Amino acid sequence: MDSLVGLLQVDSKENPMEAQQRQFVFENNKLKEMGAYFSNEVSQQVWNRINDYMQLYGKQNNFAIVLGTQGNGNIMYGNKEYNITDAFIEYANKKYEGEQ
Repeated sequence: MDSLVGLLQVDSKENPMEAQQRQFVFENNKLKEMGAYFSNEVSQQVWNRINDYMQLYGKQNNFAIVLGTQGNGNIMYGNKEYNITDAFIEYANKKYEGEQ
């Protein structure tokens, strides 16, 4: 409806074809914005849900690690007792300082 009203309100000096082209560009930009929203926001919501499900599945089945190719990286679930991040950071800092 907005598109039709826009075309009817065309300035009498303006070529109707130019008005239609402008309207097309406007509608095309709105469509691109919607596509970007669905591509980014909805996809992220889906991955968040899948990652939550993977966490629950890993815990319920007593898995140590679940590997995957999508989501938040290659490790989709990992038992906290296998997380060596803090120990490695400490080791790397000492190695850098020349203490090891």
